[in-house]
Formats: sequence, C-alpha cells, structure tokens
Amino acid sequence: MILHDTTALEYTTHRSLEALGPIGNGHRRGYITHNSLAVEPETCEVIGLCNQVLHRRAKVAKSETRAQRNKRSSRESRLWIQGTEPLPNNRQYIDVCDRGADTSEFLEHEMGSGRRFVIRSSHDRCVLVGHGPSEESEARKLREYGSTLPQAGSWTLQVTSKSEMRSPRRKGKKKLMTRTKRNANMTVAFAPVQINPSKARKPMKVWIVRVWEIDPPNDLLP
Repeated sequence: MILHDTTALEYTTHRSLEALGPIGNGHRRGYITHNSLAVEPETCEVIGLCNQVLHRRAKVAKSETRAQRNKRSSRESRLWIQGTEPLPNNRQYIDVCDRGADTSEFLEHEMGSGRRFVIRSSHDRCVLVGHGPSEESEARKLREYGSTLPQAGSWTLQVTSKSEMRSPRRKGKKKLMTRTKRNANMTVAFAPVQINPSKARKPMKVWIVRVWEIDPPNDLLP
C-alpha cells in the first residue's frame, strides 16, 4: 500500500535559499513536497519512501481562469501523477490518496496504471449506477447514491485523543480543539459505478466505498 499526500516545508527565514515559492496564505516561503510512503497494510509497518517530489509553487494571477490553470504544467494537481508514475504496474500495489487527487486527469492515470487505488472523494460527481452498458445505466449524484446503499459490514474503531489548533470551519481564526478517546461504531457500504469525465472519453468503471460512524457524538473534532 502506497500512501500519497503533500506537505509544506517552510524556509521563510532562510534568506540564502533563493528558489522558494509561496506557501500557506502566501506570506511564507518554502517548498511543497509530495510524498509517497510504502506501508504494510496488515501490520501498518512503515517500509519507507518510494518517491518524493519537491515542488515550488508558482505565483499565479488571481484572474487566472480554470481553462488557463488546466493548461499550466506547474499546477499542483500534477503532483499526484508525478508521485505515482515511477511505481510498478502491479495490482498488488494500492495507491491511497486524499481528496486532492480527485481529478479526472488523475483518475484516468490510475485506471491505466495497472495498480489498484483508493481516492477520497472531493467532488459530488455525476455517476452511472453499475458496470453495465452506459446507455442502460441510471445517472445519479455520487454522494446521494452512496447514502442509499445498504450496510455491508460493521466494526468498532478505537479513536485516540487529540488536541490541536484548528479552525472549526476549515477557514478563519484557529482555536484549541480537543478530541477525547472513545470507541466509534463504524459501518461500510459499497457499489459499482461509472465515472464519465466527458462525452469524448470512455466511462471509468470504479467502486464507491462509503465508510461512516453510526450515531457519532455532536462535539467531534473536524
């Protein structure tokens, strides 16, 4: 199992480093690094880094359109492809990616990689239900359809305690938020769907997997 994600390296005070780009809110300087970490799924043993991409964030005009961003080779969404390109064409490898990887470009890349993959949903896409002929499949919104799926299994997950400075709404002023140790009752559902990125491309046959907690407490740390 290969875990992929990005993080920021801050070198704002290191004035000897000239080739830095903006990070965070744009007032700090450093690099974006995209890491690919190999982990043994059964034991959660960390094997080590199998790839690392160092990226300097480009200064982009606020007026940049979506079409202009898609044509720009320095866009950060390309890091997911760069991070996985050197990996073997082998179904024993599973790429596990956060919501930043939920792009049509990366999904198509993974479909042709020969590996299996899990990508956290970021977009409530239109999908076709099932893996049958697309012209006979029902069109649904991904998350609405996922919420209708029957439970396929359940288990108890031990949630660790945690305290950190975070914004309750992901943006705005941060404050100290605390999560207490508890046991969470989890359940899972899954179903085959097809993603159709455009009329000119072939639908991608994938599976939606929904995992959620039954009756979670109201004061969850986001």
